[in-house]
Amino acid sequence: MPYDYKNELSKVRAYYEGDPLQKRFSALICGGVGAGKTYLLHTARRPVHIDSFDPGGTKCLRPLIESGQVIADTQWEGDDPFHPDKFAKWMKTTDIRLQIDYFNHFGTYCIDGATMWAMLL
Repeated sequence: MPYDYKNELSKVRAYYEGDPLQKRFSALICGGVGAGKTYLLHTARRPVHIDSFDPGGTKCLRPLIESGQVIADTQWEGDDPFHPDKFAKWMKTTDIRLQIDYFNHFGTYCIDGATMWAMLL
């Protein structure tokens, strides 16, 4: 049978549509302070849940937070450098949230504050 581009195109499309990995998107956004990493969430699929480790980092999302389109969990901000405990508490909370399928109710999940972690290295 000769090569048929329409048949090949049809197979590629069918594979893409059946591939569960194509239904999600993951990204690691890096940049300096004030580069717009958090602001980029204005374009994210809603609703958005953000676990913020960046003190004051969600200010640029305030209108979306007030409207309920973004849920900002800021309890992780401002860890004590002499007695750090936020990360361990976040891990426990995240485990619970995974068990109760909490994240299935959001279009986007974001961990904000990797810049702070990178500065520690």
